[in-house]
Amino acid sequence: MFGLDILKKAQEFQANMAKAKEELARLTVTEQSDNGLVQIEMNGKFEVLSLTIDPSLCSQGEGVLSLQIISATNRASEKVREEAAKLLEKATGMGPGNPLASLGLPGF
Repeated sequence: MFGLDILKKAQEFQANMAKAKEELARLTVTEQSDNGLVQIEMNGKFEVLSLTIDPSLCSQGEGVLSLQIISATNRASEKVREEAAKLLEKATGMGPGNPLASLGLPGF
């Protein structure tokens, strides 16, 4: 009986992880820069899907533009990491400090 329980738990775990992987693949986040003039949309694979720059920012110089793009990108990346961590916690039933973090999955 004990072996069957472990097998059942392993199958549930595998199904939950597959579901989390699917949800992560569908995940998109949108974040803005500090001044709100740059907006980045990013998916669960940390790919940038869209970048919107307010035209007024272009006249402020390359340095300001670069900093705001970096700001928006970093915020979007952090949001993806947070959402991915929530999905993994939900799938595994484990809280922060998840031992699966050692697997090197994005955001863990």
